[in-house]
Amino acid sequence: MLAVKPAPKKIPGLRWYMVGLLCMASELNYLDRQTLSVLAQTIQDELKISTQQYSYITSSFLISYTIMYAVSGRLVD
Repeated sequence: MLAVKPAPKKIPGLRWYMVGLLCMASELNYLDRQTLSVLAQTIQDELKISTQQYSYITSSFLISYTIMYAVSGRLVD
């Protein structure tokens, strides 16, 4: 005789929990991108770097985002 497996229990509110997590992740991602521009002068003063050197930092940051967008887009598809 075959054993009948019970149906898995549904977690109440799981969809809204996931929506909340995705919203929070989007907000943190947005804040993370804005941090470099808000703290530009502080970073330059602390590290004693010129505006051109700071531009290398921000360019590197944006290049990494560009590469990862392409990679993650490929993974999602």
